[in-house]
Amino acid sequence: MAERPIACDFDGCTIVEFGVCARTGEQASCEQATLETVLDTEETPPIAEEVVVVPTQLTPQAEEIFLEGGGDTGLYSGEELGVEELWALIDEMPSRVISILGEQDAGKTCLLVCLYLMIMSGDLEEAGYLFAGSKTLPGFESRARSGRRWAEVKPDRMSTRTTLGEGRGGGFMHLDLLEIEGRIRHRLLMSDIPGEWTNNLIDSAAKSDRLSFVLHSDAILITIDGRKLSGIPRFAEVEKNNTLIDRLASMVGARKPPIRILATRADLLGTEPPPGLAEIVDYAVAQGFDCEGKMLATYSGDENVPSGTGVIELLRLLLENSKLDALPPEVSEMPLRLFGWLPAMTVRAQ
Repeated sequence: MAERPIACDFDGCTIVEFGVCARTGEQASCEQATLETVLDTEETPPIAEEVVVVPTQLTPQAEEIFLEGGGDTGLYSGEELGVEELWALIDEMPSRVISILGEQDAGKTCLLVCLYLMIMSGDLEEAGYLFAGSKTLPGFESRARSGRRWAEVKPDRMSTRTTLGEGRGGGFMHLDLLEIEGRIRHRLLMSDIPGEWTNNLIDSAAKSDRLSFVLHSDAILITIDGRKLSGIPRFAEVEKNNTLIDRLASMVGARKPPIRILATRADLLGTEPPPGLAEIVDYAVAQGFDCEGKMLATYSGDENVPSGTGVIELLRLLLENSKLDALPPEVSEMPLRLFGWLPAMTVRAQ
């Protein structure tokens, strides 16, 4: 005999349809699910686990079938969104495009992973937000994997390093959040790009083509290893980021989105913000940007500084002026993408 879920009291749960609990993110039901007992029969053989590899590119035969069928529906891996998928999601409902810039190992991907893990662990529910969907769950999972397991020695990096091939545009991660008070839905589309792209822009304004999505940003986050904003290294770091702000000012023109300067690794910085943080903020304000500085500790090694410090405060700043329609968007029966977990979205009744 076995038990299977047939219903769940949790709003938007997908345990019945997809076998995934919306509260825990696990492939097992929680206490809010209603179970029924199923009798084992000789005619029902046990199901063996099988590893399924989902290709990210079509085979020549599949591509031919796809093109003959009109090309209305595509299959993608869910690792990240390209620019075309980005615009498709923006067309569905008002969205916030967040450009996250910074050098290699400055904490860009760690910020995304930390936000995802805080959502899945329920920390954001305490802050007033529920997970309401994502088209890039596999991407979040693959980025979070290295932070979940390690041997006796903690690894130097707590997330994978972002790399994109030559000629690639920016990649984006998608999160829908439901604000519990008022039942307001927020859509976040956050860039995840290699640190070399930021370095290239600092070195030359001619390297701005790949970062053209910044022109459409609702906010820009610049992550900086906070340890570089104190002592002698601070002078070079401040000058470098001031140059980055000059480049951004030239790119966006009169339409200047707000900028948040994020000093990461706050668990290693003490209680006071490093002096270089205020210097960069002051320079950005002088260039006409609405700018603030924040300290973040996405993964903390100090028991007095919890992991995730500063993330919820940053999220609230990003969503502050982005009140969206509380009604779920209409989702067509034939979506453009055949992947995604949207527990709080419903298909319009025909």
